Amino acid sequence: MKRKREAKIGLIGEGVMIVGIDIAKKRHCVKIIDSKGYELSKAMMVYNNREGFERLESVIEVVKRKNGLKRVVIGMEPTGHYWKNIAYYFDDRGFSIVFVNPYHVHTSKEMWDNSPTKSDPKDALLIGNLIREGKFFNANLVRGVYAELRRLGKIYFRLKRKMWRAKSELYNLIDEYFPEFNPATCGISLAKLQDIY
Repeated sequence: MKRKREAKIGLIGEGVMIVGIDIAKKRHCVKIIDSKGYELSKAMMVYNNREGFERLESVIEVVKRKNGLKRVVIGMEPTGHYWKNIAYYFDDRGFSIVFVNPYHVHTSKEMWDNSPTKSDPKDALLIGNLIREGKFFNANLVRGVYAELRRLGKIYFRLKRKMWRAKSELYNLIDEYFPEFNPATCGISLAKLQDIY
């Protein structure tokens, strides 16, 4: 475990710029730091659309050139599905994408500045610093058929759970309001009962 973290810290060496992004539904908050933890830009808000991503990309290039940095690592906590647009956009452009565990962000808040308060710039900076310390995991962004299979698999299992809940609810209602009803003695199978409903 220790070697793995040291290897991650090695990836974030000299000449690396870290972009910490606090993901939100409409606007993401971004902080840019270097490998030593120095802030290279003020916090900026980026809309969750193509224009916002292009604006952020131009800011990243300006900051990178201004500070003479070689590589850029973009990190975020995967919140809901809102991270997907920005992650795929920057992955398509060849940037390194990493994720930070949301639990680590949550528990590190108070240790960071001795205050449990939440703010988007604080979270974005915290995400950047967790990456700098090697507390991240590499993004595995699947594409094409595999992405569709993963998505359809999730939908299938979600629908399966809903179906089992509905069946359980039906059986509970029958037991509650018709306790004398026994499908075996009435000549109705449970499969037939399911077809009726």
